[in-house]
Amino acid sequence: MHFSQKALIYNRAEFEFGDRLLDILIDDGRLKVGFSVPYHEIYSKQSTKSFPEKAIHRLGVALSLGGLFGLMVSGGNSNPADMSATLSMVCMFLGLILIAARRYARFEATRIPVASKNAILVFHDGQQQAILNEIYKRRKSELLRLYGEVDPLGHPQLELKKFLWLKEEKIISDPEFEEARMKIAALSQPHSGLY
Repeated sequence: MHFSQKALIYNRAEFEFGDRLLDILIDDGRLKVGFSVPYHEIYSKQSTKSFPEKAIHRLGVALSLGGLFGLMVSGGNSNPADMSATLSMVCMFLGLILIAARRYARFEATRIPVASKNAILVFHDGQQQAILNEIYKRRKSELLRLYGEVDPLGHPQLELKKFLWLKEEKIISDPEFEEARMKIAALSQPHSGLY
């Protein structure tokens, strides 16, 4: 399953959902960062963060400098009949507006930390909820695959801690926790009978 997102001008995110790994590519127009995350290393905590759109500032600086250069080339002639000087002044003016507007050009993203110290960013757009649902569905499935069975050879206290953690992470329900607790209790009872 694949999702592509775009926020404002240059910010892009790509999500490729594999069987055991989530591949992510984040591109802000200047730098591309790609990494893979095993689903079980994705944390349940998430936060919303606001990010500035850097491209608007860069475009404003480029327009302002281009306009300034154009004025210098035209000899600073501010005669309205001189089209190049007028165009240069318009570029400079638009550039200054974009530079001033950069503080308002922001986008929101949900930030999900992962064990590798990276973070998954999911932009707030029409696909946000579908992507978050898929991430947490696959996380739950992988945690159940790895830790969802009672290990008969495991220490009972450690097994109980494991299932308590799964319950706190909302991977298992209260009845599922009670069922696991009963299995752990039954395994920790000394067996009677002949050997």
